[in-house]
Amino acid sequence: MRMRPLLILTILLAGPLRAAQADTIDRQVSAEPRGSVVVSSVGGSIAVTGWVDVHAVVGSGQQVEVTSGPGHVDIRVIRTGSSYWRGGGGDAQLTVRIPQGSELEVIAVSAEVKSSGVLGVQRLQTVSGQIDADLATDADVKTVSGELRLRGGGRPAHLRVNSVSGDVSLINAAGELEATTVSGMLRAVLSPATSVRAHTTSGDLTVGGKLARGITVDAQTISGEVSLHAPAEGGFEYDVSTFSGDIANCFGQQAWRTSTYGPGKQLSGKRGNGEGRLRIKTLSGGIDLCDR
Repeated sequence: MRMRPLLILTILLAGPLRAAQADTIDRQVSAEPRGSVVVSSVGGSIAVTGWVDVHAVVGSGQQVEVTSGPGHVDIRVIRTGSSYWRGGGGDAQLTVRIPQGSELEVIAVSAEVKSSGVLGVQRLQTVSGQIDADLATDADVKTVSGELRLRGGGRPAHLRVNSVSGDVSLINAAGELEATTVSGMLRAVLSPATSVRAHTTSGDLTVGGKLARGITVDAQTISGEVSLHAPAEGGFEYDVSTFSGDIANCFGQQAWRTSTYGPGKQLSGKRGNGEGRLRIKTLSGGIDLCDR
């Protein structure tokens, strides 16, 4: 019979009380090896690793609720009574260790999120705070105001990344990448990618690493530079344009003006066998393209 690991919950209630009056609570919750774990908190920090226990330090006026069912564990930090409106007695600090194969979902309002050693699908979201995560497979990562530091597993996956106000850094990403920033730079190192869709409203876009055979790239910025330096097995066809900016390349090809009197430049052609497709467009910003 397969044994189910336990989620061991340790809660330290740290408020304005003296240390001798602080309460310590220990609980154990069964968890499926490949079940789902949901962690949510209003503020503070959340750190998740691929192990089997939970440690929480919370302030006064806060509670940690842990519920479990078949294949599912839900961990929530909530504020109670009037402390909800006053901000409580401090930020909760969560350290969560879960079975490595679990599917993980983290929802935070104002908290930093860290995730490592988790092999299952991850959905990480914070309104205000940085996210630092190792992504072994498919993932959806979002922040409204905060930096994203992400590391892919080097195996084909579907990664969706979204930041409203904050820089995005992604390395060792393979497979399909969808990335969007409203105000922030986006830097990605691919190993290799089969599909890239990257859009920034106000910020530079830098892509390096490797492109897979038959790659498709759709990269756009409203106000920002685009730099793509990456070889592609089988080569690619490219079509790049900018309304206000220059186009540089390592092909020895000269961009041409799209209008005799107005702004705008365009460059198109083929590298190698032209098996991939690259489309890059900027409204205000230059483009730098190279296949090495």
